[in-house]
Amino acid sequence: MTATAMTLAGATQVRDAMSRVRVYLRNTLVGRSLLMAAATGVIAALVVRLALLLPIAPFAPSHTLRTLLSWVLPVALATGVLLWRFLQQERVTPVRAALWYEERKPCAHAVVTLIEQPGGALSEQIASQLARQAAIASHDTLPARAQLREARWKAWRVPGALLLVASMCWPVVTAIQSRALPSGVGEAALSATGNASRTGAVNRLSDWQVRVTPPSYAGLPAQSLSDVGTVRALTGSRVLVSGNGNANGLSATLGEQTLSVSGNNGWQVSVIMPNVPSAVRVADGAQSRVLTLVPYPDSLPQVQLLAPLRDSVYRDTVGTATLSAQASDDIGLQSLAFEVILTRASGEQYTARTFTVGEAALNGSRNGGTRYALSFAGLNVAPGDVMHVRAIARDLHPFASREPGVSETRSIRFARADEYDSVAVEAAPPPVVDSSLLSQRMLLDLTEKLEVRRPRIAREVLVSESRKLATEQARIRRAVSAMVFQRLTGEGESEHVHYEGDGHDHGLTAQAGKLVPGFGGSGVVAMPGAQVTGASGQPNNNATDESAIVAINRPLLEAYNAMWDAGRALELADTREAIPHMRLALDAIQRARAAERIYLRGRVRPIVVDLARVRLAGKDTGQDSRRSAGEPLTSARDMYGNRLLRASEQLLIDPVAARDSLVALRIDALADDAELSAALEVVLTALQAGNDVTAPLVRARRSLLRPVAGQGVPSWSVP
Repeated sequence: MTATAMTLAGATQVRDAMSRVRVYLRNTLVGRSLLMAAATGVIAALVVRLALLLPIAPFAPSHTLRTLLSWVLPVALATGVLLWRFLQQERVTPVRAALWYEERKPCAHAVVTLIEQPGGALSEQIASQLARQAAIASHDTLPARAQLREARWKAWRVPGALLLVASMCWPVVTAIQSRALPSGVGEAALSATGNASRTGAVNRLSDWQVRVTPPSYAGLPAQSLSDVGTVRALTGSRVLVSGNGNANGLSATLGEQTLSVSGNNGWQVSVIMPNVPSAVRVADGAQSRVLTLVPYPDSLPQVQLLAPLRDSVYRDTVGTATLSAQASDDIGLQSLAFEVILTRASGEQYTARTFTVGEAALNGSRNGGTRYALSFAGLNVAPGDVMHVRAIARDLHPFASREPGVSETRSIRFARADEYDSVAVEAAPPPVVDSSLLSQRMLLDLTEKLEVRRPRIAREVLVSESRKLATEQARIRRAVSAMVFQRLTGEGESEHVHYEGDGHDHGLTAQAGKLVPGFGGSGVVAMPGAQVTGASGQPNNNATDESAIVAINRPLLEAYNAMWDAGRALELADTREAIPHMRLALDAIQRARAAERIYLRGRVRPIVVDLARVRLAGKDTGQDSRRSAGEPLTSARDMYGNRLLRASEQLLIDPVAARDSLVALRIDALADDAELSAALEVVLTALQAGNDVTAPLVRARRSLLRPVAGQGVPSWSVP
C-alpha cells in the first residue's frame, strides 16, 4: 500500500498534471493560428508582387499604392486570419484537457471526475481511489508526452509547410521584381537608371543642381533648379549642371559634341542653350543621366503702322505726311523708326534711295510708339516719284546681324502732269428725254395723289384739278412729238418746227389723235398691233424693224400714244383710268433714255495661251504610260508611335537605353506634337523618380491616336 502511494500520484498531483496538459494543448492551438496567419501573409505578399509585374495588370499603381498593396494588404490578411482563428476555436478548459487525456489513456473517467469535483467535494478515500485509477506516475511531470507531441505535429505540419515554401519563394520573386520596370520596391531597376549607387559609393549623378543664367541683354533673373530632367530657357542662356563628388571618370555630351566636366569638390558642366531642342548626357561609367534642353527664341518685335492708313496718291509735291507707328516686344525695345524708299524713273533710268527718319529710342521698354512729320520738300520729290514707307523696330538683342521687326508697307505716289484731263468740257443741259422723264414722273405722282383725295373732294374740284393735269400732259406729249419729228427729218431746233398734221410727209399718219406709221421716208416703223401700208393701201413688205431709227423712235411713239390716252381720261376727270396709261408712258420714256446711252468697251485681257494656235498642234503617239502605285507615305504620327512602342518594349530589357530613346523621341516631338512631348515628359519624370510608368506610357500612346469620325449608326436592316 505504501509502495503504491509512492509510485502513483495523488489527487492533487493529478490535477496539477492535467493543468500542464491543458497549457500544452492551448499553446499548440495558438501556434497553429500563428503559423496559418504568417503563411497567409507571405503568400498574399508574393501574389500581389507577381500580379504587379504582369503586363496584363488592369491598372498601373503608383509608388505609394504599390507599397500599400505589397505590405499593408498581406499584413491585413494575416491579422484577419489570426483574429478569425481566435474567435472560431474553442477554449481548452481543464475538463476538455482531461477528456483528451482519457481518450488516449482510458481510466474509467477517473481523471475527469477528479477535475470536475473540487478538492473538498470528494472524501479523501474516494479521491485516493480515483488517483490510483488514473495511474499517473508521480515523477511524470507531463503525462502522455508522446501523444501530446504527435498532436502538436499534426496541428503544425500543414501551415508550417506552407510558410516554409512561401519563404523559399520570396528570394525568387524579389529577383524577378528587380529585373522588371523601375518601381519603389525594385532597387536594382533604380540602379540601372542611375539613381542607386554602385558598390556602396555615393552616386555622383543623383540630386544634381541646375542653374540657368539668361543673356545679360534680356534682364531676366537667374534660376536655380533642383534635380530636374528638363530645362526650358531663352536661347543663348548659360546652363550650369553641378553635382557631388569629383569630376574623375565623368563624361558629358551634347548631341555629337563633347562637353568638359570640371571640379574637385563638386563636378560641373556648362553649356549654352542651343537654338533647337537638345539633350545633355552625363555618364559615370555604366550609369548615365540625361538633361533635356528646351529653348524658346527671342521673338522679333511686333510693329504696326498707324499712319498712313492706306496707299495714297498726292497731286502736289509740297506739304507733309504724318507717319505714326507703335511696337511691342517680349523682352524690350531698343528703337523705333521709319524706313523710306524713294524711287524715281525717267525713261530707261531708275534710281532708288533708302533712308531712315523719325528714329525714337525706347530704352528697353516693352511697348512704345513714335510720330514724325515727313516733309516732301526736304526730300526733293518730283511728279512721278513713288515713296514706300514702313516702320522698323529693333529689340535689345546685341547681334548687329539680327533682323528688325517690320510693319506693313504703304505707298505714296506723286501724280504726273499728263495724268489729268486737258480737254475742257462745257456743261450741257439735260436732254429732252430726261426732262420728259422728270416731268412725266412728277405728273404721275400728282395724279396718284388726286386719286387718293377723290372720295373726299367735291366734283367741281376734281374736274378742275384733273383738267390742269390734262393740260400738263398735253404739253409733255407735244415735246415728245417734236423730238420724234426732229429725228425723222434730221432738222435742228433752229429750223422750222414739224409736228403732226403740218402737211409734210414724215412717214407717220394721225389716226384718232395717235401717231401711226404710214409710208415713205426713212422713219417707217411698225407699231405693235399696227400694219404698215403703202400708198395703195396694201401692206408695205419693204418696211422693217432693222433700221437704226426704229430703236430710237419706237419707245417715243409708244410714250406719245400712251400720253394721248392719259390726256383723254384726265379731260373726263377719270384719274383712275389715266394712271395706267401714264405709267406706260413713263416706262417707254425710260426705255428711250436707256437706248441713247453709250457704253465704252473695257480693255481686252491679255491672252496667256493662244488656244487657236496650239490646239491639235502636238504629237500623240497613241500609247499611254503606265504608272505603278507607290508606297504610302508614313506620317510623323505613325513614326512616333512605332518609336514609342519600341522604347516601351525595351524598358523590360535595358531601362537606360529605353530612357535615352524616350528622351530623343521627346526632343523630336517638341516641334511637331506638343501634346506628345508633354506626355513623354511625364513618363521621363516618373522613370527618374522610380515610379511605375505604365499609366504615363498609356497616356502618351493615346495622345497619338485621334478620334475618327464615322458615318453614324448603321441601320438595323437593309431597306
